[in-house]
Formats: sequence, C-alpha cells, structure tokens
Amino acid sequence: MAIANCKNQDISSPERALDTSALITECERLFCLSQEECIREFRWDRDPWVMVPPKSDLVAGTKPTAGAGSTSYDAAGHFKIHISVSPAQMKQVLANVLEMLYQEKAPLVGLKFQSELMLNKEHQIGKQFALIFSKETEQNEVRSHAVEQLLAKLQRLFIEKGIEPEKGMVLTPETREQIARLPEGEQELEKKNLERRKYDRQIPGSKYFCYRNEDCIPADDTEDWIAEMTPSELRAQNMVSFTELDKILTEKPEKMHNPLGLSDPYQQIDLSR
Repeated sequence: MAIANCKNQDISSPERALDTSALITECERLFCLSQEECIREFRWDRDPWVMVPPKSDLVAGTKPTAGAGSTSYDAAGHFKIHISVSPAQMKQVLANVLEMLYQEKAPLVGLKFQSELMLNKEHQIGKQFALIFSKETEQNEVRSHAVEQLLAKLQRLFIEKGIEPEKGMVLTPETREQIARLPEGEQELEKKNLERRKYDRQIPGSKYFCYRNEDCIPADDTEDWIAEMTPSELRAQNMVSFTELDKILTEKPEKMHNPLGLSDPYQQIDLSR
C-alpha cells in the first residue's frame, strides 16, 4: 500500500466504531512527516515516534501523534512487545500491522512505531513497533492466548510477504557478549542499554518478536541516594539496582527481561508450535 499524503482526518467518533481505514491513512501520513512538518504540527524538533492510542481512546476522540514515544495509557499493562521489521519494508507492512492490532475483536493495545525520519538515522535495532496490551489482557489467560494468536498471525503475514526482521541484534542475555564486542559506531544504542541493564527476551520460534517488563527501572547504585535504599525500598518504586541486576544476569539470566519478578503473561508463548 502506498503511503498517503493527506491532511488530518477525523478517525473516530463516540457514535460509531473505530474507522481503521482512516486510522491507517493518518498513521501513514505521520510516518513520513518531514522535520519541518513535525515541528509545525507537534512542536517536536527531534526524530519522532508515532504514538497510536488504544481503540477506546481513539473512539473517544484522541488522535495519533508524533513525538517522544510514550505507549502508556490508563489501562496499560506492564510488558512491552517489540516487533522487528526491516526499515526498508516498513511502508509495505504498516497498514497490515495496524489492521490486525486495531480490528474490532483484537485485544486492547497501545502502540508506537518508528518514523521514517528516525529509521533514516541511528535508531534502536529491532524495535520498529512497540506495543503494550492492557492489564486485563495480561492478567487473563484467555486474553493472553489471544495475544499469542495475534502474534502468530502477524508472523505468518510477514513470512508470506517476505518481510525480514531488521539486521542487527536486540539486547538479550544471549546477544549481550556479541553486542559488547561490536566495533565503535555499531549499535551504540544497544550498548547504552547494556550499560543500563535493559534486556529483552526473544519469543521462542520467532525472529520478529521480543519483550520486556517496561515498568522496571534499572537504578545506578553508584549514586548515593540509590545506594542508601534497601532492595525492598527500591522495588516498592519499581526499581532494581545495577548490583542486583548484575547478580540476576549471572545467576538467572532468563529473568533479566522481568527482574521485578512479576507474573509473565507471555512466558508460555512459543511460535514454533
């Protein structure tokens, strides 16, 4: 589908269901905003993410925006799923991803995706899309299974269309040593995540999907105010110290995507089945 060049459209109305075709057209427009257009429309002078609220907010009148890149919303869950797509194929697949995620019966989700401006410069590898399903979805086994079905459909679509994941590596316990050894100038944003201890978990059976507990805040305990807090005090604020994270990485690396130890709704997903 060609990227549309159009003006803002009314994509929602309290009296009717979400107009996904108009949503797609608006998101395609935001994807290819120029820097001048982004400054003029959103007062944002850096490379923007495009943020798409959940269906309930869209129907109530909230519109997609471009800017800093938050995926938070009132009913948001804890875990952020990342989707890796070759930047050269983003235009080809954007409408399909939006159609699947925002269809009437799909689980409630908030979404952001990297803009063309962002993809043309240094950007986070393998995180073209980032989505957070609702707390209700994460806490309900039937709804969590619906997420697995949705990801499986997306993966089949990508394979059928010849969509490739982005070249490079998302930071996981399995890729950390390779990322650390990369030459200067390669995957510098992933090296920063290595320093910040922000790890994803690759979903088994997929080259496209990984995820992490987005609510966990790694805390640098070389700073006095962090070092003075006990682990339980930190965890009460969704924080885990670098020292504790390093211990988890050594002893239980499979927990690094979820160091707070919350119930993991996606632990059982395996797309090779």
